[in-house]
Amino acid sequence: MTSPLYIICTIAAQVIAISFSKILKRLDNAWFFFDTLGLASFTITGIQKTLECGYPFWVAIIMGCMTGCAGGLIRDVLLNKTPVLLCKEIYAMASIIGGLLYWFLNDLNVNVAITGVATFLLIVAIRILAVKYHISLPVLKEDE
Repeated sequence: MTSPLYIICTIAAQVIAISFSKILKRLDNAWFFFDTLGLASFTITGIQKTLECGYPFWVAIIMGCMTGCAGGLIRDVLLNKTPVLLCKEIYAMASIIGGLLYWFLNDLNVNVAITGVATFLLIVAIRILAVKYHISLPVLKEDE
């Protein structure tokens, strides 16, 4: 957290977003795309940081999911929207499945970079395919 890289990336992202705001407004799927990339990135970061602290893998998967989902949750609340996490879309489940893949590959002693990339691609693929093919989690309804 002492690295200036975080603030540099944040400023660069702001400059890009402002520079291309007209294009981004026209793209219906731009928010979805960047949200999906963020979910995958922060899920992996949460898992890696939790493991570095010496916690067991089940804790790392939960922390990865919480880290990945928190950004989208905060964004939606600030935009006064219903959070994607609380809708039917597959969001947290994609993060958890990605965490399970990370655990599996790590258990097989696969290179950390390959594990990270594979996990990233799986989370992105799950989100894109779920939205494209209208796959969602079942909703429990109260009996009337």
